[in-house]
Parts: sequence; structure tokens; C-alpha cells
Amino acid sequence: MGLICERSPDEGESSLQGEYPIRSKVALTSPELRARVLGALYEGLTHGGPVAMCFEPHHAILATHGKERWEILVCYACSRIAVQRGGASLGRASIGSAGSEVLNQVLGQDGNIPSGEIQGRPFDYWIQRLKQIEEGDRDGERGVLGTLRAVLIGDVLPAENAGQILAQQRRRFAKAPLDVIDFLRRVIREGRRAPARLGALRLLKELARREPSDLEVAQRFVDSGTDLLVVIREKVRGEVGYDQAPKTATSPEIRKAAESALGAITWAEADRVEVWIQDTAGDGPLTQERLLGLLKPILERAKK
Repeated sequence: MGLICERSPDEGESSLQGEYPIRSKVALTSPELRARVLGALYEGLTHGGPVAMCFEPHHAILATHGKERWEILVCYACSRIAVQRGGASLGRASIGSAGSEVLNQVLGQDGNIPSGEIQGRPFDYWIQRLKQIEEGDRDGERGVLGTLRAVLIGDVLPAENAGQILAQQRRRFAKAPLDVIDFLRRVIREGRRAPARLGALRLLKELARREPSDLEVAQRFVDSGTDLLVVIREKVRGEVGYDQAPKTATSPEIRKAAESALGAITWAEADRVEVWIQDTAGDGPLTQERLLGLLKPILERAKK
């Protein structure tokens, strides 16, 4: 059985223990299939991993013996299983990741969290929800989904879908500039996908070229300069997100885009640019030379 542990069940949705929505289930009708699943479970138990404090099971094995019902919930993320017999807990044990691939194959999934979804809902669902909320300008709901929006574009969405959300942010900027800048900053800092970070950097540059509408917006842009300096300093890093293969999140192209975005903040006050320059003191000679070559022209313009 495949479980969704990131949210509560919707009304009328099938769930296990009234807590975990059921994503998928397969009846183990043949001895061969039962042996395969149990073999995968035993393999994981034989090679238990380091146990974490979380318990977010994405798999469950249900069985009956006589009149008793057994439930084995498996969380490969925290390396733990929980066992119940007849509704009573028999405790928890350590389990390694060995065998998880077999359970996913039996369920027809390509990972513990299948690609193409978040919280058991397809990407298109979240894109449409964000569109509805932002077009309706409902501030409360935007706040709830703001983090998820950054995760969507920064971690999991293909480039073409990420472009849809960036286009929404461009349209929203006149109405909610601080929210849009904060969103772009988060993607730039934390995004795991290179296309998303590159798109966010280019949009930040485009928006920074405009005259800030007020001091608060100007300050938020200036604060983003610190994020850009971090990106410029980054070495190439590969990250893994949501059962995807490692992606190169920082590349020469991204660092160049960050330099270009920083150079667009031409209206920054001189004292702030000097702070950026002072911040380069701990860098190596080559990095410092590159950063000073970028920042000194901005400082000269600010002093005029």
C-alpha cells in the first residue's frame, strides 16, 4: 500500500488509521508476489539504517492471521517501521532503504514519493490553485501557499511549468512587490533546479532595473544583493530533491546571471555597496578580485 503522509485525508478519501491517505494499493494474491514483498521487508530489516525522529510512512503492508489484522507502516526517510496487531502497537524497529525499490515497483511508483506530485496531488493542481489565489489577490491564502510556491518552482517543476509561475510573479509585481521579491530570493537561495534559479535571477534583474516604488521595496532589492553575492561565490553543487537525480544547481551560467542581477541594482546607496565590498574580505584572492570588479563600478555610480 502506498501512503500520503504529508497531509490529512480529504473528506471521503480512503485512508489508513484515519490518518494517512491511501495513494495506491495492490493485493498480494500470489505466493511469488508475497515472497517478493516480504523478502524486500526482511532485507531492509537486516540492514537497518540510522533512525531519525520523524515518522512519515509512504508504505504499508497489511495482513491477516486468523482473526487478527497486522499493519506494518514503513518510513524509509527516517529508517523506522511501526507494527500493530489487532489495533495494538507492538513497537517500532529500524529499517534500511534496501527493499524500498521493490515495494515501489510493486505499487507502480518511480520513487517513495512518485514524480509528478506533491502531497499526493499532481503539479497541475498546485499551479491552478496558485493561479486562482493570485488572480483573486487573497492575501491569507497566498501566505499559506507562499512556501509551497517556492518549493514547486525551485525543487520539482520542469522548466516549462516553472516559467508559468515566474510569469505570474511578473504580473503580480505591481500589486505585491515585496511578496514577489521574497519569493525570488528564496528560489535563488534554495532552489535545487538550475532552470528555476536561472529564471528567478533573470526576473529579479528585470524588476531591479525599474525605479523602486518606495523605500521598503528599494530596501528589499538591496537585501537581495546579499543573496546574489552568495550565489556568485558558490562552487558547482549537485542536490537531490523529491526522488529526482542529482541536478547541478550552481553553474558558471548561474553565477554570471547573479552578477548581472547585482549590477542592475544601480540605485543602491553608497554605504550599502561599501558593506558588500567589506563582505568580500574573507574571500580568496581570485574571488575577491572578481567581486570587487563587479562592485566598484556600482559604488562609483552611487557616489555621483
